[in-house]
Parts: sequence; C-alpha cells; structure tokens
Amino acid sequence: MTGLKLLSFLPFIVLIACSWKDKTTVNKKSPTKFTQFREIQKRNIKGHSFKSRIYNHLDHLDVAVLSFTKGLQESLRVRDYLYPESLPSDEIDAMGGGQNFQNYLTGQLLPKIDAQYRTDNNRRALLGHSFGGYFVLYSLLNQLQNKTNHFQTFISASPTLWYNNFFLNQLPEQLAKSEKQLGIFLSVGGMEDSTWSITPVKNLTVEIQKRNIKGHSFVSRIYNLLDHLDVAVLSFTKGLQELAADKE
Repeated sequence: MTGLKLLSFLPFIVLIACSWKDKTTVNKKSPTKFTQFREIQKRNIKGHSFKSRIYNHLDHLDVAVLSFTKGLQESLRVRDYLYPESLPSDEIDAMGGGQNFQNYLTGQLLPKIDAQYRTDNNRRALLGHSFGGYFVLYSLLNQLQNKTNHFQTFISASPTLWYNNFFLNQLPEQLAKSEKQLGIFLSVGGMEDSTWSITPVKNLTVEIQKRNIKGHSFVSRIYNLLDHLDVAVLSFTKGLQELAADKE
C-alpha cells in the first residue's frame, strides 16, 4: 500500500487504500473493512498517536476503509452509534440514532463505494471501539433481525454493553436462529471497570458460547494489561487476523 486518500461523506471521512482499483481496472476484488471510533485519535497512547498507530497497521491488515467522525465527535458518536433512545439510568442523552446511521451506512455509503471500487461484498468487516463497539454489535443484531448480509465479520472492542439496560443481551438468541456464517470478535481490557465493562463482556460471551451455535466463528478476549483506550488497535489487529483471514 502506498498511502491513503480521503473521501468525504456527510459526518465522517473515509480513507481508501491507494492500492485499491476503480471499476475500470481489472484487478482482484478487495475486502472492505469499516471502523467506528470514539474521539481518541488525537490522544497520545504510550508515545504514539492513536491515528498513526492505526495507519501503521494498515499494511499488515489489508484494511481498506476507515471512517472517523470529524468535528463535534462527542455528540456525533452519541447521536449515531447508539440505539434505541437512552434511558434515564444511562446518564447520557442519546436520541437513538443508530438505526439511521445503519441505514446510511448500508443504504448510501456501501453502494457508493461499491460503485466506484472493485470491492467484494461477501468479505466485509465492521470494526468499532467503545460506543463504536456497541454499534458493531447493534449492526449485527439489526442484520440478523432483518435477514440481510451487509457484513460478514464483526469486531467489537470494549463495547458499552450496559447501554439501555443491556439492550444487546438479545443478541445470542438471534444468533442461534441465524444460518449465516459470520465471524464475531469481542474484546475488553482487563484494567477496565469490572462491573460495567468486563463482566458484561464475560456474560455475553457465556450466553453465546453455551448455545453452541454452529456456523459462526466466535472469539472473545480479555487483554489483562490494557485499559479502555488501549484495546482498539490490538483488537482490530487480532480480530482481522483470526476471523477475516478465514474468508481468504
């Protein structure tokens, strides 16, 4: 990969690997991987900016597309990544715009990229961290409920599973009903809050595993020495290595 170029779409930027070819070029179709992040790319983590650490991994992961919200990141991630509307107990004011963001992503952004680039719509991965991690699992739930196939691999790092009284606890039951072959990677840092971050991931893992769901590849990881802001890059790296590689 020689670099990245930017394409602007509404509230976020899409970075396309320059090694991608447009529709007029005869070339192997490329897998498409989308990421949703909270606003941490400007922070320095162990001496490196979050954004530069993501870029450094692109060559190794064959990550084709990244999406970052720009401007008003805090309010946009609350607006776009969560569904349904927040409860008073959540202590945040979220309108529940995750459904609208899902519709935009699958109904407008994916078709626009597919029309311009030689993408493989059977090898798409959706990645997210924190509220973005919640959206990844919500997108999976939405896909299962509507029997669509927009993404085949879902990588959720440190998701906010506590949201809306653990709304996503219905996910294992929906997975059990699905006959699609999906890859799911779930992770959390061992130094995160035990009650609100680690235990919910453990509980969701148990509920999925005890159903012995056939056809799905499910991986759950707790990274003992990592805190919330450290988990994303490692999870995306390992998730793509362990799940997306199976679809090569």
